[in-house]
Amino acid sequence: MAEKIGLVLSGGGARGLAHIGVLKVLERENIPVHVLAGTSMGGLVASAYACGFSAEDLEQHALYVCQSRQLIKLMDVSAARRGLLEGNRVKAHLAEWLGENRSFEDLAYPLSLNAVDLNTGKEVVFTSGPLLPALFATIAFPGVFAPIQFNNRILVDGGVLDNLPLANAKSLGADKIIAVDVQVDPTRGNRPQSFPLPLQLPRPLLPPEFILDFYWSLLIMLQDRTQRQVQAVQPEVLIQPELPVDFDMFLSFPKVKQIIEYGEQAAMDALPRIRELITRSSSGNPMPKQQ
Repeated sequence: MAEKIGLVLSGGGARGLAHIGVLKVLERENIPVHVLAGTSMGGLVASAYACGFSAEDLEQHALYVCQSRQLIKLMDVSAARRGLLEGNRVKAHLAEWLGENRSFEDLAYPLSLNAVDLNTGKEVVFTSGPLLPALFATIAFPGVFAPIQFNNRILVDGGVLDNLPLANAKSLGADKIIAVDVQVDPTRGNRPQSFPLPLQLPRPLLPPEFILDFYWSLLIMLQDRTQRQVQAVQPEVLIQPELPVDFDMFLSFPKVKQIIEYGEQAAMDALPRIRELITRSSSGNPMPKQQ
């Protein structure tokens, strides 16, 4: 019996659009995917794919939504200050696009999304029930969106604890894992000295200079935890698109076309290993773990 292939998509904000490029290659090369797991932007891409949208559909949607004038339409500055944005326009857009009453049970693939409960400090994993609350929770990046209140929990972005949810794919039945990590590796240096500002942002949305230090510190924490997760679970294939360091997670959405191309190239580079994984999974022979 052929083994199940799980696809795990990391968080990364705008950098997570590279996941679409990876999906384009997997579709084009007829690489089977049986299980999906994702967090933050990876959770959004995985959710849309599980809803039945093709990689081409996702690319066209992203190219439209990530135009500067469309992004500005989605920005609703929060008066309550629980987050920079209220998030209602983003939620309305996702509900219209994916379907307001969609559930995990309706999806084309088993899907896992994760969030973090601020009350307990524990990871919350969603694999059943209504899709949208879980999706809103997994993308609720602290400071950008207000936390999501759902089932007596106060939930934020799952990447806070697990930005590459490998174990969640295993829990859904994946035997072998293709993982895509789009985050910056801060250990390589090249720390940017300022944020690129591709948008003409309203003054309340302009980041103060100290945010850059916070952002880089966050990347260091994410990198350390992700390395520990990879060592623990050891995905068979780990794809890491070589996105430029100045393609940051918050302000690089207008670079969507380039970001998708980086993901596509990374997946093409990984194709020999992916094909080997598929061949061995079909035959039942083991494959060396990704180092």
